[in-house]
Amino acid sequence: MQERTTEDVAATLLDIGTRFVAMLTSDVALSIDRIVVSEADRFPELAEIFFEAGRLAVPDPAFAAEQFLTMCQTRVVLRAKLRLPVAAEEAPHVVAAAVRMFLAVYRA
Repeated sequence: MQERTTEDVAATLLDIGTRFVAMLTSDVALSIDRIVVSEADRFPELAEIFFEAGRLAVPDPAFAAEQFLTMCQTRVVLRAKLRLPVAAEEAPHVVAAAVRMFLAVYRA
């Protein structure tokens, strides 16, 4: 395996950081933030989950990230790749389940 230089690592981190910020500032992400904030009074448990999601005990972050992203694909991505029907509610259901499972294991 070829060793990475500091420049390679910096470039990779720059790419990840750029994509991450783009994701967090996407219309969808900002809409979710707005919903959570606007509904916090009516649904305090939603606000608590949103806040607590940042407090995780993850001994191997790379593995945890791969695990989460793989769980998010369950029953959706392969079907889509094979051009099989995927119900509109399926992806949100799968992702919500992946979040619950991930937090059940890694919540601090």
